Formats: sequence, structure tokens, C-alpha cells
Amino acid sequence: MKKVLISLLFFLFYFNLFSSSRIDSLETILEKASSKRKPEILNELSLEYRDISQDKSIEYGQRAFKEARERKDHRQEAIALNNIGNAYKISKEYETALVYYLQALSIDEKYKDEEHLTKTLSKLGYIYVYLEENNKAIPYFQRALQISEKNKNINDIAYFSNCLGMTHWYLNNYALALKFYKRSTEFFKKDNNLITASVALNNTGNIYIRIGDYESALNHYLQSLKIKEEIGDKKQIANLLNNIGNTYHKLKQSDKAIDILIQAADIYKEIEDMNGYTQTLNNIGVFYNLENEYEAALEYHMQTLEIRKRLNDKKGISISMNNIGNVYRNLENFDKSLKYQLEALALKKGTKDKFSIASSEANIGHVYQLKGDLQKSEYYLKHALKLAKEIESDDLLKEIYINLYELYLNRKNYQEALSYHRLHSKLKDKMYNEESSKRIAEMQVKYETGEKEQEIELLNSEKKLGELKISQQNIIIYSSILAILITVILIMLISHQSRLRKKEIEERKRIEKEIKELNRTLEKRVKEELDKHKKQQQLLIQKSKLESLGKLAAGIAHEINQPLGGISMSLDNILQKMNSNQLDNKYLNKKCNSLFEHIERIRRIIEHIRIFSRDQQSVIFEKIDVNQTIRDAVSMVQTQYRNHNIDLSLELDETTGFTLGNKFKLEQVVLNLLNNAKDAVEEKASGKLDYDKKINLKTYSKRKKVFIEIKDNGIGISKENLEKIFDPFFTTKDADKGTGLGLSIIYGILTEMKGDIIAESSQDEYTVMKVILPGSFEKESKQ
Repeated sequence: MKKVLISLLFFLFYFNLFSSSRIDSLETILEKASSKRKPEILNELSLEYRDISQDKSIEYGQRAFKEARERKDHRQEAIALNNIGNAYKISKEYETALVYYLQALSIDEKYKDEEHLTKTLSKLGYIYVYLEENNKAIPYFQRALQISEKNKNINDIAYFSNCLGMTHWYLNNYALALKFYKRSTEFFKKDNNLITASVALNNTGNIYIRIGDYESALNHYLQSLKIKEEIGDKKQIANLLNNIGNTYHKLKQSDKAIDILIQAADIYKEIEDMNGYTQTLNNIGVFYNLENEYEAALEYHMQTLEIRKRLNDKKGISISMNNIGNVYRNLENFDKSLKYQLEALALKKGTKDKFSIASSEANIGHVYQLKGDLQKSEYYLKHALKLAKEIESDDLLKEIYINLYELYLNRKNYQEALSYHRLHSKLKDKMYNEESSKRIAEMQVKYETGEKEQEIELLNSEKKLGELKISQQNIIIYSSILAILITVILIMLISHQSRLRKKEIEERKRIEKEIKELNRTLEKRVKEELDKHKKQQQLLIQKSKLESLGKLAAGIAHEINQPLGGISMSLDNILQKMNSNQLDNKYLNKKCNSLFEHIERIRRIIEHIRIFSRDQQSVIFEKIDVNQTIRDAVSMVQTQYRNHNIDLSLELDETTGFTLGNKFKLEQVVLNLLNNAKDAVEEKASGKLDYDKKINLKTYSKRKKVFIEIKDNGIGISKENLEKIFDPFFTTKDADKGTGLGLSIIYGILTEMKGDIIAESSQDEYTVMKVILPGSFEKESKQ
């Protein structure tokens, strides 16, 4: 920190020395200047004093304005008004600055000075941003962009596109912000302005984070990082590493995330950047919280809070308090959690950041729910929902929907719970379903139409600018001696440009026609593909059920044979008694009851198989007893497993409770996982005499989640295959033993039930498949 302060003092010293020398020089020139040059010199003095003395800057600006008006020098008149406005802006007197900028705009418009007009429009746009009236800033930036496009000024097009991206970002208009930041990046690259292009790429990444598209965010951050590394800007490299680390967190790649955050922290420490250092400590704290290492998370967040208090960073303080509240929530210290969360919300309400306010209110609503105060929970969650809808943040909406779902489950309001569950599932599919035909189609159309059209437009602009530069160079070189020849060249150039323009219009019309045709058929094609995809998915699920039943056939036959044997034996006994005249009513009633029990057992088995095997597409979600569902599934295979000498053990926690979903689909999940475990132990047992085949199935609940674990001591799964097992059609089995659809279908069913599945394995030792489901019901007590 001392090195930075010393460097800053040296810079200020030499800056003031240079400024003083420059001012003295201008004062001397002013004394001897002609009346025509005086407004220009006075404006230069106003500019020099801007950062040193705003009062002096305003004084010289007013003198320049007076001199320019007397001599009807409209350009210097507008410059003087802008200089006065700049001085007031630096003094944070934004309303006064606005008055002078508007006067400058009036002069620029009156005399059609477009070069200076874009500068004035830029200043007006920014002054409204400083006044936090971003809606008023947009028309000025938009108009400046239109002038830049008309004049084909690539750098200005990039700059004002960036301004509009920033303004829409502040207004939470993420779609428009994304559009302008992308355009800004393209034009900055075209102008070879890599530093600013890197900033635009980073901003684009930030927007993708807000809307939940983490892969696109990571792609833009990495592009920006590459440019910063080439330039060697350490601070910006550290900032980008922070963003990249956070993105890997969201992509659930925690190892990569922590490595990158450590790199960022080391760079911040090296350059003594305390703000960046605290941000990185904060991110590491968030990481530890996600990994359930709460004490470590609390330590990092408390350290961050203390530093931010010393820096008087109010926004940072609110973020740290929010994070500390989240850790205390996970430690189930709800009173402390609410203390920090409510303090964070009070600080955020002083801003206009709807995303941060909604995020805090969602957190507070969740804590009140855990604490059991459902009325306050509903109040905060509903208010957060309203803000999240206004800013169209899918990430926040997904979190709020799941909290409202759990809230209404606790209230036993199953209709409302189901409504929010469906909203959550629909949004989750929209954000994460890689197999969505609609998403693929939209991306393809964007690439084939919009992006291609923009590329053509840029190429045409480049051609024209190149031709214009060549013509200007020719004029400079030959103007003194070849005036007539230049005139001829200019005529030819104009004719050539006219032809190019005609071709460009024809090409644009052709592309527009193609786009209209694509758009006309796009909706129909997307709907057809989605319907086809839905039917195929249902057929695959049904096929998987029937395959499971095929594998279970031997066990089911044995289950039916047992009661049939009992029926046969009872009938034989009755006949023997009748032949020996020993049959009485008591004995007959006893045997009849036994016959009815065996028949009822067969009926239950057949009914269970019939319901299990039917198409479940139309079945709505219902309350499921997880343990009973597992018992039903095991009843169909236990005899088969016993005949194969497989030790199938159950550890069912009776407090596990219920979940919400389709009972028979969950049963299918359990049967498929048990079949996989059976195949694994059978394959390992091949050729081994001293090997005990074991499968353990257990249930338990933790933090309102229901867990089903199926562990086998079979062949296991290699590390390289572990990442692929949920991919459709991936299998390590022979073609006649597996299609590779089982685990993919399981993943689809669990996603539909708002659950998840995690696989752990060590090759040649074991495999554990862990199913995680939401569970907010307690077991009902028997009366």
C-alpha cells in the first residue's frame, strides 16, 4: 500500500507541474492572441483547470462563451458550454451541468455540427446516468449511435453501443444490454481497440450470469482474459479470474473454481488492491458455504466484513452481511441469520438494484420458513417474486419458486405447492435441458441469419472505409499537381460506390427474404420437433419399464408359484378329508380362508404389475411414501436375488417420510438401479469362488431432502466413464444386455420430480447411486 501511495504522490506532483507549465504557456499565448483565437485559448484554459480548480474552469469557460458569442464562433460557443458543464459535473452538481449541456446541444443542433453534437449527446447521456435517470439517458446515446452509423465511424459505433449496453444493464433490460454489448465488442475488435473490446466481453459475461446462461458467460470471460493477459493488466486479470471462478461455482466445478480464486487473491495481494482482495475472500467464503464447510465460510466472510467496514464500502458490507446470514441459516442459527439478512436488506433498499433487493428478500423468506414463521416467509417471498418477474431473472425465479413450493407443502396447501412445483420444473427445463429442440433451433437460426447479416454488414462497411481511405490518401499525395486527374478519380469512385451500394441493397433484400421465410416456418418446425421429442421420450420410458419387467419375469413367476402351491395343497387336504368322511365346517372354513389369502396375494401381484407397466404420461404428481414404494419394488425382485445368492439388505429409516411425484416412476427408478447393481455383482462373481455378492439399499432424510442410496460391491465404474453414464445410449455392456438408456431415463424422471442423482464409484470395489428428492412431509402418526 505504501508503494502505491508513493507512486500516486509522484504522479500528482508531475501532473500538477506539467499542468502548471501548460497553463502558464496558454496564459502567455492568450495575452498576444488575436480576437479570433481568444475563444479557443480560453476553452483550452478551462479544460486545463477542470481537474485542478473547477471554479477557475468555470470562469474561463464563461469568458470563452462570451468571446465566442461576440464573434459568432458557434463551435467554440458550444465547447465553452460543455467545459462549464464538465466542471459542474466533477463538482457533482449534476443538475447545473445538465443545464449547460442542454444549451450546448441547442447550438450544435441549430448549426448542424454533427462532430461536436455526438460529444454533447454523450455528456447528456452520462449526466442522466449519474442522476440515476437511465431511461432519459437512452434517447441521447441512441441518437449519437445513429449519427455514428450514418457517418460510418466504427469507433463511435462501438462506444455508443457500449453506452447503451451499460444503460440497459442498469435498467435490468438484460436482452437489450446483451444485444448492444455484443455489437460493441464486434466493432471494437474491428477498430483493433482490444482493451475496450475486453471490457465489453466482460460486461457481456456479467449479463449472461444474471440470466443464468453460465456456459456463455464463461466463454466471454475467457475471451476477455486472453486479451488482458496479452496486455499484461494484472488488476483486470485478477478481476476476470474472480468472475471465472464464480462461474465455475455455478457450473458445479468446485475444484477449478477454488484454484482460480486462489490465483486471483494472490494477484490482488501482490498489487495491494484491497477491494479486489476482499471480493476474492468473499467468493472463497461462498465456495466453502456451498461445500458445507460452514466454519471456514464464516471465517472468510467475517474477515471480509471487517475490511469493508474499514473501507466504508456500503455495497460490499451488505453483500458480506447477506453471506454471513446464509452461513448462519445453514448452521440452523436462524435468529443470527435474520439479524444479518435484515441489515443487508436495509442497506440494499438505499439503492435501485432490484436484483440485489429481490435476492435478499428471497433469502429472508427462506429463513422465516425454516424458522416456522410461514406468514412472514410468504410476505418476503411474494415481494421477491414480484421484483424477480419485473427484471426477468430466471435464476432468482427458480429459487423463489422452490421456496414457495416448500412453504405451501408445509401449509398442506397441495394445490398451490403443485402450481409452484410446475413453474420451477418448467423454468429448470428452460435453463438446463440440453436436449431442448427449441433452444437448438433458436441458436441455429440466430447463427444462420442475424449473425451472418451482421457479418455481411461489417464486411461491406470495411470495404467502403478502405476505399474512402485510399481516395483520401490519393488526394493528399496528388492534390498539388494533379487536380484534374483527382477529379476524374473521384467521379470514378462515386460511380463505383454507387454500383456497390446497388449490389448491397440487392443482397440485403435477398437476405431479408430468406430470414422472413425461415421465421415463417421456424415456429412450426420447433413445435413438430418438440412433439416428436416428447413422444420418443415417453416411448423410451415405457420401453425401459417393459425391459425391467422382462428381467424380473423369473422372480415374478416364483412369487405367483408360491401362493399357487398353497392353493393346490389346501385343495388336496380338503379332498382327503372328504374321502375319509372327516370334513367338518370348522376345518372347511379354515382352508377356505387360506385359499382366499393365496388368491388375494396373486391378485395384488398382478394388479401391481399391471399398474406399473402402463403408460404413466397422464398421471399427476401425488404424495408418495418413499419407504413403501421401495418395499413394493423389492417385493418383485427379492426371490430372484435370493435364487442368485445375492445378499439384498434394506435399511429404511422410518422417519424418511414422503415426497411429491409419480409412485410408479419412482418404483421404476429403484428397479432400474437394482438391476444395474445385480449386473455389476454378477459380472464380478464370474469365475470367483470366495466372493459374496452384496447390495444394500437404505433411505434417510436430511435438511428437508429424502435420500435413497443403493450400494453394491460389484465391478465399479472407471473415472472416465463416470462422467458419461447419464448420457443417452452410453453403455459398457454388450449390445444384447443393455441399450444405454436406463440411467438417462432415470435422470429424466428425477428431473421431472425436482430431484437429482449422484454416482460414486471405485473400480473393482463398489458403486453407490444416491437419489435425492424433495421431502417436506413428516410421517403421519397412527391414531
